Parts: sequence; C-alpha cells; structure tokens
Amino acid sequence: MKYQGRIQQWDDAKGYGFVEPNGGGTRAFTHIKAFKQRSRRPVNGDIIVYEVEQDRNGNHRACNISLLKDHKAKRLRANKPTSQRKRNVIVLSIFSGALALFTLSGQLPSTVPIFYGALSMLTMLLYGIDKSAAKKEKRRVSEAKLHILSLLGGWPGALLAQQMLNTNPHR
Repeated sequence: MKYQGRIQQWDDAKGYGFVEPNGGGTRAFTHIKAFKQRSRRPVNGDIIVYEVEQDRNGNHRACNISLLKDHKAKRLRANKPTSQRKRNVIVLSIFSGALALFTLSGQLPSTVPIFYGALSMLTMLLYGIDKSAAKKEKRRVSEAKLHILSLLGGWPGALLAQQMLNTNPHR
C-alpha cells in the first residue's frame, strides 16, 4: 500500500531520517537507499510517496520511496506516450494503407511509395544520429534539417524515430 508523508529529522550527511504519514499514523525510518530514482537529494519537509515494511525488530521502515514531484512526473510520462503511440500507429496505418491502395489501383506511380520510404529512412537515420550526438554531448543535427526532411515527405520516418528513440525535435 502506498502512503504519502513528510520527511522529518533528515540528516543528509548520514542519509537517513523519518517520515510521518499525512493524516497521522506510525512514523517510519527513511534511508537514502530506499529512494527509487530521484531528481535531487531529499530535505526536511519534502513530501514523499512510499510503502512501509517492518524490519526484524518490528520497526517500521519506508521503502520504494519517491519524492512526490518525481512520482507525479513519472505518472504523467507513463500515460502520455501510450495515447501518443496509439495516435501515431493509427495515422501511419491509414497513410500506409491509402498509399498502398492508390499505388496498387494504378492511381499513383510506384515511385511515390519509394520516395516516401527513402525520405523516411533518411529522416530516421538523422534522428538516430542526432540522438547519439545528444547523448555524447557532441554537435547535433539541426532542427531545421529534421523539419525540412519531414515536410518533404519524411514525416512517417520522423514519427517512427521519435517513437523508437523516445525523442522529440523540440527537446
């Protein structure tokens, strides 16, 4: 069961303190190692989300701790990609289906899907290069190049690359 509480008596040098649950209840020992990913070190007064377990002596100890701010941000990030991913799959499926239908029916020359495919592959490649450069803190691909390739027809590749690389040109 998850609880929410406020850190009390935090000793940053030793990396521990106590948490008092919101609304009252049993105070629990809190250790820095019990924090999951955190954006910063905790301080007195921080509100946290945590679970409680008992040690061998029957004392309450907080575990699986997140700063409230980090907990909320994680939940927002977890929900957003799902709806965006679904939308991207729908858009790409409709586009690909229409492109295939018009090409197979003879209403579009076969060079059109080849053109879209080639530009999409090039766009995906540049997104991959940009992501790699960002991780290595090296010179990145300009946002203008990524946008121009997308506008020229590489947008399916841009959508796929953003999805696969968990990136966005505006970040």
